[in-house]
Amino acid sequence: MRNHIAFLQTPSRSPSVRSPIRPPHRPSVCRARDFKFETDSHVADWCIHCCLSLRFYAVAGEGLHSVVRQMANSADKSTRDPCVVGVVCMDIASALYEHSADPKPASYIAASYVKYLEAGGGLVVPIWIGRDRNYYELMMSRINGVLLTGGAVYLDDEDNPAAVPSWMTNDCVKSIQYIYELALQRNKANKYFPIWATCLGFQLMLKNAVPSMKRAACGETISRALSLQPTEDYDSSPMFQGLSPELRTRLQSEPFACYQHKYCITEESLGAAASDWRVLATGRARSGVRFITLIEHRKYPLYGCQFHPERSAYEQLVGRQDPWTESHTKHGIQLNQHFAHFFVEACRRNSNRFDSLEQLSRHLIYNWMPEFSGRHNNVNWLQVYLFPKDVDYVKKAEEYSET
Repeated sequence: MRNHIAFLQTPSRSPSVRSPIRPPHRPSVCRARDFKFETDSHVADWCIHCCLSLRFYAVAGEGLHSVVRQMANSADKSTRDPCVVGVVCMDIASALYEHSADPKPASYIAASYVKYLEAGGGLVVPIWIGRDRNYYELMMSRINGVLLTGGAVYLDDEDNPAAVPSWMTNDCVKSIQYIYELALQRNKANKYFPIWATCLGFQLMLKNAVPSMKRAACGETISRALSLQPTEDYDSSPMFQGLSPELRTRLQSEPFACYQHKYCITEESLGAAASDWRVLATGRARSGVRFITLIEHRKYPLYGCQFHPERSAYEQLVGRQDPWTESHTKHGIQLNQHFAHFFVEACRRNSNRFDSLEQLSRHLIYNWMPEFSGRHNNVNWLQVYLFPKDVDYVKKAEEYSET
């Protein structure tokens, strides 16, 4: 099993340079040129050529240029730039470590998160863990939002075991702290930046919001699909706009939400911070413990869920019995994918961008190959991206971009 960067070979010319555009009817009207779509003025130039090719010759020169430039400036981001979501790596799971060849991986991303966001219209950039705060500040100035993934790590102030293997880390804890602090800082400064947090990521986000909070034990390891128990006014949240009446009904009656956790966050544990957060749905363990399963911040674009919406469509396990079989239905997939569409649309409202498409291409998840992990009988994911420890991915990507 190879775990390395496989940077794609590209031609010397930047991919942001397009081939010459020629109008189909009157080539003499529009001379062949190369266009770089990196600024609004370049978008305007391209629009001028489109207009000429459609024989809008009566509108001439700078007048048309001015009109089209105004249109480009007022256009929504979704019409101009890719929507790029950073997905935070997770410290390696014991089952993945066990089945991996040397060099052993130190972190991973389940491929289902990538597919889930892609189906919502986003591109994915991996966000490495165990880096300094400057790295996260840099990446959050380029991407349009962050997804905090699920996983299983110990927390120093709760369940740090007396002795752990040297490879077992919890680097994600500090990394998520940096990301949450920077996102909060940006939103408070009116620099819109969304976060979606899933399972452990959801718990860590709320622990950063309420540092004194302790997670509750569920009384069991919940490993099954359940329906949601929404709050009375849940459907007034923007999160549920566009959800059909039929799916709103099924949300409460069908087991579509995939759970895999033994700790949970209760409404009582939010304490004074409850005024900042709006609980949208809860769940109940067999022990009787009621826990928060869906939440949003009342002021900022911060969202979280205890369940795994990416599992329904993209984790139909084959190497072991699938505890979440009930979620793999048409309506179960539609309900889960609704959250991906909602979050990606939220990310489109952020105007960050990489310096060039070439730079973006060096950071995209497509520079790595996923491994088929679903053949093992103790692994919860069909495919995963595996990353070794001491590799400076960012430096390599930046240096390759410069050359």
